[in-house]
Amino acid sequence: MSMVPACPCGIVAASTTVQAEWSPKKRSESRAGSAVAVLMKEFSQREIELQREAHEWKRRAEENSRARDQIVRRIQAARRDVYDANLRAEEAETRAREAETRAERAEIERDRVLRSTVWRASWPIRMAGDRLPSSLRRWLRKGA
Repeated sequence: MSMVPACPCGIVAASTTVQAEWSPKKRSESRAGSAVAVLMKEFSQREIELQREAHEWKRRAEENSRARDQIVRRIQAARRDVYDANLRAEEAETRAREAETRAERAEIERDRVLRSTVWRASWPIRMAGDRLPSSLRRWLRKGA
């Protein structure tokens, strides 16, 4: 505070007292104002951080959603593949059973022929034919 000469009416002294009283208030208001400014700046920075974080979470959620959709598509494709494989396996089993049935029938037919009287009676002729040279057998087959 500066020294102001005293006035007989006391106006200057009163003015100095008021200034002295207002000075701490102004300083505290100034400090409060700067504190508010700091808080506003911190709030603004925190808001920006939260927006970035929210954006990151949204990006991750979209990425997870795409990954989930891709997994669902792969599972569906795998299920279709398994279904198709099961159908092919059933068809193969059916064909194998049919082939076994045909083989059994052919074996039964062969056994009937081998046990037949005609087959047994023709044994000496077949044995004589087996002893002929292959060229003669071919010539006889062509002629027959």
